[in-house]
Amino acid sequence: MKPYISSGEILPITENEIAQNIDDFYVFTINGAIVACSKIVDYGEAAELGKFCTLPRFQGKGRARKLAQRLIAEAKALNKKYVFALSIEEKMWQFFESLGFYEIARETLAESWKKNYNFNRPSKALRFDLEP
Repeated sequence: MKPYISSGEILPITENEIAQNIDDFYVFTINGAIVACSKIVDYGEAAELGKFCTLPRFQGKGRARKLAQRLIAEAKALNKKYVFALSIEEKMWQFFESLGFYEIARETLAESWKKNYNFNRPSKALRFDLEP
């Protein structure tokens, strides 16, 4: 995640925070090596999909898509109404839109999420409804 954190694409997270929330992370491995990861965060009726990153040489091969689909399935199993994702990167907006997400105002997201978010960050929020 370090290059993505350095570039500002994903928000910083410490190794201690990862260890404390390890059950929220999903990884894609090849021969035992982690080549992609993502995280799901519970916000009551919703869940955030975040921390998507793939090693450069493994990008463009559907690994992030498989992780996103797995997180969506997990959110459905937890009876969430919707999932959402945020990014400052156009390529990630396009990625989520290709999965059926649509843009929403960040202000409409869960109060528990809003209280810890820096709204000065130039991110776009995207939502995927899980209920029919």
